[in-house]
Amino acid sequence: MDAGEAGLETFPPRASAARQPRLLAALEAQLRDALGAATRASAGGELCMALHAHAEAFDAFIQGFPAPYRPFLSSIKSTFDAAVSGGVTCGMGNLDLRERLRESRLAERAAVRAERARIIDAGGEARRALHARIAAARLRQSRAAEQAARARKDAAAALDAAALASQRLASCREAAARLAAAAAAEAAWEARPVAAALCALEAGPLGTQEEQDLAAELAAAAGGLAELRA
Repeated sequence: MDAGEAGLETFPPRASAARQPRLLAALEAQLRDALGAATRASAGGELCMALHAHAEAFDAFIQGFPAPYRPFLSSIKSTFDAAVSGGVTCGMGNLDLRERLRESRLAERAAVRAERARIIDAGGEARRALHARIAAARLRQSRAAEQAARARKDAAAALDAAALASQRLASCREAAARLAAAAAAEAAWEARPVAAALCALEAGPLGTQEEQDLAAELAAAAGGLAELRA
């Protein structure tokens, strides 16, 4: 097969349903194998490996053309490679920026959680301190109420004692008034002229009725003295 026939084999003038051109079949197989390897790669390098596989397939495609076309096709590929490289660089920069933004958001969320926890803890401390003050105030109030109740009880007892003392004082005053009246009456009687004559009389033994009257008077006098002493 000469060069012309080889070119027709590589670039047939009409598409054949029976079989593909050799170059197309080889390029598809090469790209398929490279993409399979890229898929099996790590997630971080899959995109770069896929782009590299397409670039190699493009190079193989250019090399399949006759020599006069290759510089032109290579310049086109270089332009596309530069654009793709710039896009990849920009994309990687965007990935880095997104990663920094993600880390910044995570740090901000962590700071917010920490601040929220601090506020909650501070609020808990304040509530505990407030509850302690309330409990202390209630204890003081309870003790003050007990002291007030004891003071009212003591005041009532003092009032009762004062009332009893007032009653006893009134009774003593009445007894003293009676004794004073009796003493005044006795002094008035002794001042009368008949008292001296009666005192000069010699009294004989007391009769039964006189003894009873005297005993009654002595008992009354003893009761008055007892009230005065009380």
